[in-house]
Amino acid sequence: MRRHALLALAALLLIVFLYGWLITGLGHGDEAVFYTTCQRIGLVLGAMWLAYPQLVTFASHTSSRFVLLMVGIGLIILVRPRTAIILGPIMLLLAILQFTGWLMAGTGRKQ
Repeated sequence: MRRHALLALAALLLIVFLYGWLITGLGHGDEAVFYTTCQRIGLVLGAMWLAYPQLVTFASHTSSRFVLLMVGIGLIILVRPRTAIILGPIMLLLAILQFTGWLMAGTGRKQ
């Protein structure tokens, strides 16, 4: 059901963008910002709809603490872009360690 909701929301946002593009011509100013934002969010939600089974699998193998940590670091970088110099490599290292741990957990044999 969630996958269908993603598709419906993505389609709605892309229809709003098409309305703005075809009817109003996008123009300049606040209207253009709104319509192009609808386009970008609609495209991202459409990509999430396509990748939904893989996202569910990834979420089942990833701890919620790791996801919250990555989102928190991402928000800090978003607010203060200069911190990306320090926090970017830390995020990369944590992602590599998480992936390595995920691979190593699957290699153990139980007897």
